[in-house]
Amino acid sequence: MVSTVSKVARVSSKRRLQIFPALGLLFLVLGSCSSDLEEFGYNLRIYSSALPTAFQKEFYRTQIQTTGGLRPFNFELAKGSLPEGISLKSGWLIGAPTMLGTYSFTVVVSDGKLSRTFQDFELTVAKPPPPEITLNVPLTDIHQDVIIRAQVRKARLLQSSRTWVRWDPTLFDLVEDSPSPHSSTYALLFETQPGILKIDLAVLGTSISGDHRLFNFVLRPRGAGPLQLSHATEYFSGLENHSFSLKSEGQIINGIQLEFPTDFLFPASVPGGTEN
Repeated sequence: MVSTVSKVARVSSKRRLQIFPALGLLFLVLGSCSSDLEEFGYNLRIYSSALPTAFQKEFYRTQIQTTGGLRPFNFELAKGSLPEGISLKSGWLIGAPTMLGTYSFTVVVSDGKLSRTFQDFELTVAKPPPPEITLNVPLTDIHQDVIIRAQVRKARLLQSSRTWVRWDPTLFDLVEDSPSPHSSTYALLFETQPGILKIDLAVLGTSISGDHRLFNFVLRPRGAGPLQLSHATEYFSGLENHSFSLKSEGQIINGIQLEFPTDFLFPASVPGGTEN
């Protein structure tokens, strides 16, 4: 009797060893399909709404997001039109738009269950925002020569710039021959008038994007006191357009903003570049 029970126990143990690998394989298969099984329980829908703005002649890439449904998904343009240079590829809007404007269109998506849904979109193509030049103007009284450093922020394929800087000539003088490019890859020319500096800077053989130091110059105080600078910049880029920015930095002295003479600030004839 004892030997019979022992034999049955050994047989049961052997069967369990055979069953466990089979169960493990089943769990592995179910696990690999879990994402599709989870999505299968929900209706297919598009949950992207507002599309980010595209900038003219700049690379654009954004995804039309979906949820639910069963892979694979198929995206189609049902009506309307995309900006020239933009195409719809596997749920992504990709390309470099060439024309300004707001474009309306409808995207239809279908899935592996042949479910379909759609959504209307608007995509705006705008001119790229202009770069911005900042000067490191001290906010305390100045007692000795001060180096002013110019930095451009958010440049886009910048090839050259023309910057006008103005200060009160009764309080500060430009140190002679102090304007200089920050890098040997820049060429710089400058002209001066009392209280005004004009700097033309060109990037040699290429263009720059992002944040970069551009040039330096030195101002000498006639006596201890605060410094106020106004500066305006015209930017020429590889995007075949140019833009302007105007800014004041430092302390406002006696509540007076420094202004530029109109004929000095933006001459009628500006070499290089075209405005789109």
